[in-house]
Amino acid sequence: MGAALLAFSANTMCYAVWVNIVAPYAWFPLYFCAIVRLFQEGPSARNVALGIMGASLLMLASPAQALIHMVFLTAVYIGWQFLLHWRQGSMVGFLRGVAALALIATGSFLVASPVLIPAVMEMEGMIRWLGPFPPVIGHGKIPFDAFLMDQLTVSDLAGTLLPIIRPRAVGHEYFGLFPLTFSAFALAGGRARGIVAPMVFVALYSLLSSTGTGFGLAYINYHLPLINKIREPSRFLFLFVFSASLLAAVGLDNLRHRVSLVGTPFLGKKELWLIAGLLLLTLTALGAHHDRLISPRSAWIMLGAWALLIGAMGVAHHAHAGLKLRESLFFAVAAAILLFNYLNVSWTPPPIAAGEYLTPENLSLHHTLKRLACIDPNQRYRVMFDGRIDKQRAAMVGSYYGVKSFDAYFNPLPYKQFQHIYYHGFRDDVYFQAMGGKYKVCRDCPPEHVAGYELRESLGDIEIFEADNVAPPYYLRNQLDGIYENLDDYKNQLRGKDLKEGILFIPNQYERDFSHFLNTNSERSSCLLHEEIQSLNKYVFSMYCFENTVFVMNNYLGKAWRASVNGEDIPIHEVNGNQMGILLHAGPSILEIRYAPDTLRTATRLFVAGLVLLIVIVFRGFYRRR
Repeated sequence: MGAALLAFSANTMCYAVWVNIVAPYAWFPLYFCAIVRLFQEGPSARNVALGIMGASLLMLASPAQALIHMVFLTAVYIGWQFLLHWRQGSMVGFLRGVAALALIATGSFLVASPVLIPAVMEMEGMIRWLGPFPPVIGHGKIPFDAFLMDQLTVSDLAGTLLPIIRPRAVGHEYFGLFPLTFSAFALAGGRARGIVAPMVFVALYSLLSSTGTGFGLAYINYHLPLINKIREPSRFLFLFVFSASLLAAVGLDNLRHRVSLVGTPFLGKKELWLIAGLLLLTLTALGAHHDRLISPRSAWIMLGAWALLIGAMGVAHHAHAGLKLRESLFFAVAAAILLFNYLNVSWTPPPIAAGEYLTPENLSLHHTLKRLACIDPNQRYRVMFDGRIDKQRAAMVGSYYGVKSFDAYFNPLPYKQFQHIYYHGFRDDVYFQAMGGKYKVCRDCPPEHVAGYELRESLGDIEIFEADNVAPPYYLRNQLDGIYENLDDYKNQLRGKDLKEGILFIPNQYERDFSHFLNTNSERSSCLLHEEIQSLNKYVFSMYCFENTVFVMNNYLGKAWRASVNGEDIPIHEVNGNQMGILLHAGPSILEIRYAPDTLRTATRLFVAGLVLLIVIVFRGFYRRR
């Protein structure tokens, strides 16, 4: 029952279109089940393996909000277990559970390291956009105003009982009168005590936190590590629905237990007080928010059915109903929970025709970029988008055909790279041509935006322009064209330069090294060059140079690029603002340039270690059971 309420809740349906959100949350219950079993059954290889699989699969899906919620829920549950064991004087059992939890944390970190380590290590150099608010650079804090996006009002909490109309960005507050009744019943029974209290705390804290400043918890959450990385208070609603679903399952189990005890009333005094409180809240919500209800008629029908079932349980007890009638009433209650959840929670997938893929603008982009891929089949040059074209969307469409551009649709992005090569729009220099920007795709571009470009083809309302003065994808130079102090100085020195044979500008800190290495009297490189291999992350060239020269790769120089000459690793220097420059001595050379991030290589080794650890734990549990 709890799983059904969570899986088909309004909150889950609200997330249904966001695969990157639904995917990690799908593993959330598996992980929490393992943590509960650790302290209920005691540490075992089976429970540890279950925890590692749940946590690592969650993180591999997306190490974002779901991971933060997982850490928060774990902290609350472990804190409660500490209090229980401390009061019972059984701290040894608690420490055994914590040791097993540490093993789960270690194993899941190792298995998920290919996504965790790059995310953590690279975060300092990233830029994250926050919609209408200033972006966050690195580990900077989200502006407090951005931390309140999509917060609920206090009156919106009426929507937890009855479906109401309100604008939503992420998250949905509706859980329903029937499920909330049984979530409350979890408080009255004596079963599953070790899980009820922390789940009640999480449910209430999350629900109140979803109002942001409404109950003031935003001022606390803003200073809590990890929690303050989530900008929308409404994302707390997942924790509310998760906890409430689990409590509803416990409450229903309490009722099932009372049903089996013939002569015992369905509802004790505690349940009756809880029912009275819920009835008061529901009537208040109906009266105060009648005009906001999605369907007032359905709300009154649900309330009537709820009252009818509650009354039937009371009558059945006083009429001394037998076990079969009591069981029938129990199943009627369970069916009512699912029925009204089905009636009040719906999600209709948008039709394919409503998507943006089939719009004339998008189909025109596909046609144009497919044609551009034929014009430059080896993808040696890059394209810029200008005029009335969505640059980020065009970059995504171009990726289907291998077309390289200077834009991207991704959040976050590397901040320095974003500053250096993101094409924000028209500029009157040749900076992007120096980085291989040979083509410009335009829709209604003013003439000044295509200065230096010639019209190549017109495809409907989109035009493809081509420039002649463009730097090649790679080349050899043995003469300096200039020395710059910073990127702006380099851009200014580019004006009027002939780029077709390549250029070599170096930062002033390399002046002495390059000047002594190169024969600056020679006008052009005297080398024989042959490309052996070209792939996404590896280039191999064979060459013979009659004098010292510099190989320039027209790619952005990130710290993950590595180079070797004749099998020996050599440094890559920054040239031309952000490109790769490699010093080559006279004579024969086999040059290999590869993209090999240290973080990924380290994470891959840790991933293998994590898999080995998980296999050992699984086999140990298997042989112990035998």
